[in-house]
Amino acid sequence: MPARKNRKASSQAKTPPRGSAVGPLQDLSAHELADFLLSPSRRRPTVVISQSPRSALGKVDGNHLALELKDEADVVVLTSGPLTWELAELMPSDTEVFGDAVRIYPPDLGWVENPHLSPLHLVRSDTDLQPVTERVLRQAIEMNDGVNWITQPVEPNSAVTRSGTVLNFLAGASRAIVEFDNGERATIRNESLLPDVPLDWLFAKGHRVTGRYDPATGELRCMLLVGSLSVPSHYPPECTTLALVESISLTDGHLSLFPGATFPLGLSDITSNELDTLDDLLTVGEVVAVRVSYAAGAVRLSMLDVDDTDPMTKPPVLVEGGTPWLEYGRNLPLHESRPRDLEVQLSEDWSPAQGTAFKAPGTDPESPSAGIGDRAANRKALQDTLRALDSARSEIAQLKHRLHTAEIIKTPLSNQSVRVAKERLSSTELESKLHAAERKIEAQQQSLIAASERLADLRKKLRGARTESGATHHAPVFADEEEQVRHEIYLTWASRISPADKGAHPLREYALGPHFTRSMKSLSEDKKRKALRAVVDLVAGSVDALAAHSPHVLRDNPAGGAPAVTRNNGSEVCWRLAIEQNSEAARRLHYWKRADGLVELSRVVVHDDYKP
Repeated sequence: MPARKNRKASSQAKTPPRGSAVGPLQDLSAHELADFLLSPSRRRPTVVISQSPRSALGKVDGNHLALELKDEADVVVLTSGPLTWELAELMPSDTEVFGDAVRIYPPDLGWVENPHLSPLHLVRSDTDLQPVTERVLRQAIEMNDGVNWITQPVEPNSAVTRSGTVLNFLAGASRAIVEFDNGERATIRNESLLPDVPLDWLFAKGHRVTGRYDPATGELRCMLLVGSLSVPSHYPPECTTLALVESISLTDGHLSLFPGATFPLGLSDITSNELDTLDDLLTVGEVVAVRVSYAAGAVRLSMLDVDDTDPMTKPPVLVEGGTPWLEYGRNLPLHESRPRDLEVQLSEDWSPAQGTAFKAPGTDPESPSAGIGDRAANRKALQDTLRALDSARSEIAQLKHRLHTAEIIKTPLSNQSVRVAKERLSSTELESKLHAAERKIEAQQQSLIAASERLADLRKKLRGARTESGATHHAPVFADEEEQVRHEIYLTWASRISPADKGAHPLREYALGPHFTRSMKSLSEDKKRKALRAVVDLVAGSVDALAAHSPHVLRDNPAGGAPAVTRNNGSEVCWRLAIEQNSEAARRLHYWKRADGLVELSRVVVHDDYKP
């Protein structure tokens, strides 16, 4: 089977009749569909819908899309499984589609080298169906009209380029207010940029942003940088970075490095415990630390032996003038925290007798199941309140209608007047109850969001516990402590550097200083593994892998102009790099660059220790 990147487009691809959409493309094999998608003779976009047979989610309606796009695009529906995996092997990297998702392939084959021109839309819950369908319709039509959907938004002729300062975020960060230098203000709309990414993930208050301003609507369209991003150019091999959990099932999930760059994560990539499931350890919308590696050109993500204290490659900036889009500890709100989603997602087997009181989330701080139980109770209570609220609104509407009708008739009968007065009083009481219920539901929503955040935190702790419990503690195989350390460095190199890269990154000769072995011996198993990885990145790693540890000259003191630490009349300089970050007493590695060209490992120290 040819490599993905070397696969050439076929000029003999089967072309379906115009407007036939779902039908003729359904019978194509994976090879025939790949040939069709890669054909330079294809004249309009192709929408490929993947549907997982194991998922209980609703499905994107292929027939509806085919009907709406009959003059704009071709539509094909695939069952996720062997066919989609075979198709993924035949397609260029980062252009596959599987699980519950939709990908649009433009007729221009520029997406072969720039996969972000072929947008992927994931269906993570039933509430995603309508917005995904609407975005697919809009983007397919724009592609058919020759519009670059991500880098060339449709602009009115009156639009001009302007820069301004971000003042504030509104409506759950779906809107941002920007002030220009002359005091005029404009609005940035979430749906005009990246609809699934909150605006406060793209830039911050006080930032200067540039875009195309339409004075007729008062909207500023910022310049997106996503179209110019690629995974290999931004993420060096074996780097640690942040990813967003897009979807999960019991055995696999999908994580996004940036919009359009979503990759699978298997259960074995996060835990070695066979009793675990992925939804025990991850939460949709959670930002997690991952390691990025490459195998035969394909991107692989792993969370094994990775945590947020490792040196990080920063996530990319998606908007000109913006900030890195992912930040550790900042997660997307869970779908169940939004009331409109509850009607679809929650179980119906509850009763009003269960009550509406909320329990404090996480009764047992070490038990994930406690957080899950509290969240379920909160959701049921919120569901109860929502239905009572809908009932009150309906009754108020009926009373107002009857009151309005009675006043129009103006019946002189005294009993009619009494009835009108009673109904007016009843309406007033219900409106008062409605306002009270609305205040209560707002408080319950906040409680539910807090419970969801607590659940994400508990799952993070569980991942840490699994990593710690899964660590292998080997008895020393050498009596000599220095030989044992060298052996452990070799084993780390053997597992950290892939077989294909060992020739390019051999374990070069190095020296051990007199205090290095003792400093390693005092470390916990977790910190020792991090220190060994840092040593391998120094001695054998690539320039990019070493850069992630921020190496710099060790100075006498923290002052910026302090002299460097040297020895042998200044011919040898001591250096320092980060083993871990963002943690209390974060460890650092001190090492000498010797005059003979060797690296001499000096000590593993805490951050505030500046002795060589």
